[in-house]
Amino acid sequence: MTLSNQTVTFAAQFDAAYPGAESTVRRNGGLVHGVAFDCYLHGVDGPTDAEHYFLPNRAPTGCTIVLNDTLACHVDMDGEVWHTEDAEWFRYRAQRWLQPWRTLFQLCEDAERELKRPWTWATIARPGAVTLLVGPPKLGKSTLVFDFLNAMIVRRECIGLATELTNVLYVSEEGEVPLAYKGNSERLRGVKRAQYVSFLTSYEAGGDWLGLMKLVDRAVREMADSPGFLPPPAPLLVVIDTLGFFLGLDDENQAGGVRNALRLIVNRVREHNFACLLLHHARKATVKDAAWVSQVQGSTAFAGNVDIVVALTGDYRSEQRTLHRIGRFGTYDALDLTYSEEVGYRLVTETERQAQHRERLEKVRVVLEDNPGASLRAIAEATEIPVKSVQRLKRELEEV
Repeated sequence: MTLSNQTVTFAAQFDAAYPGAESTVRRNGGLVHGVAFDCYLHGVDGPTDAEHYFLPNRAPTGCTIVLNDTLACHVDMDGEVWHTEDAEWFRYRAQRWLQPWRTLFQLCEDAERELKRPWTWATIARPGAVTLLVGPPKLGKSTLVFDFLNAMIVRRECIGLATELTNVLYVSEEGEVPLAYKGNSERLRGVKRAQYVSFLTSYEAGGDWLGLMKLVDRAVREMADSPGFLPPPAPLLVVIDTLGFFLGLDDENQAGGVRNALRLIVNRVREHNFACLLLHHARKATVKDAAWVSQVQGSTAFAGNVDIVVALTGDYRSEQRTLHRIGRFGTYDALDLTYSEEVGYRLVTETERQAQHRERLEKVRVVLEDNPGASLRAIAEATEIPVKSVQRLKRELEEV
């Protein structure tokens, strides 16, 4: 067994000499070789009341880490692996526990490492971050996420954004029948067949936020070692659909309660480096534009907790949608989308966008030709184009 200098040097900080502290454990029918030392979270003498967010059910009296260049296995007192995680993330987190203060140079290095971490869904979801996907009810937020899951499984882009293969726990407020309806859709057949995409219905998840957090803990603890799921370093994505259903709180009226509840999922995301996507119903007609998204991100309820805010806007009676994205990793141009039952969500191309613009411009021109004094509201009603868009289109015609 050969270990990198990085792994050997790291283990030495926990008094594990190499060679000398080698260990071999059995995991999923195979053998894992590494260097062994007392777990800083769950060890007999470790700080069991600090920094961990789930208890090792099979290691109540402590556990040992067997670390190599790829994996960090948590081993109970009977020599059985009860939890496995990516070695790089374990080293990063444990180093922060060993020495929580850092120089500015170290902070820059850590930030660069975080920015290089691959996105689960480019600009929308990534390990170590909490994303809020907000939009009016019945606009298609869940459908958009299902389209992403299917694209991820077949390893292609979704609405023009790259996807990364990941284990998924989808917690839904719906029961078996509505979920089965989605699963029987021909275009979503990949989601139905993937063993590493799992669901909790409202019945299993219950309506209790603390109870749901225990189920998330179990997924973090067990998924990597469960049959059918992708082994480390494959990340985990937890989807909670919807936030309001499981929290039982209104973010606009109970900001303190939402903030305290969100902190529970945020702590887990930071500690265990998984991606979290929270779906949330906005009040009808409140989701308007990028400025509104920025306001949500800085609101009392979500400030400091949500890393990325994504807003789906549009009219459910129309096939046109717009996706706004803003967060601590950057602000991005809005995406124009179309939706149909047969195809799902699709990114509007630049050629299509220009054609749509010309069509809308022509609609406004025809109305003004018949009634030069028509008000903006009258034009909007005649063309079914929003008033603000009519104002821009009218100005464009006047400048020609």
